Amino acid sequence: MPPAAFLPAETIRRKRDGAALTADEIATFVRGLVDGDVSGEQAAAFAMATWFRGMTPAEVVALTFAMRDSGEVLEWGTATSCRCRSVRCSPPAAPSCR
Repeated sequence: MPPAAFLPAETIRRKRDGAALTADEIATFVRGLVDGDVSGEQAAAFAMATWFRGMTPAEVVALTFAMRDSGEVLEWGTATSCRCRSVRCSPPAAPSCR
């Protein structure tokens, strides 16, 4: 059985009506933004529905991961030095942070 077609308006409607979106719905919507399947107007409607209805913690996590995974993910590694005192150093007490 082929997967159901992605309908951005359906995701927007569900959010507008107060439904909690699944991680898959959110990931599909973000993928649609990246691929150009979701218009700017639909993105704005989704943002407005989210603003008025809010997001559950699970939706926030799903949106964060979907956005992170929508492009190239960089590995930053561990900091070994800092240039100013306002930045916390890892590992602690790096020589340039004293």
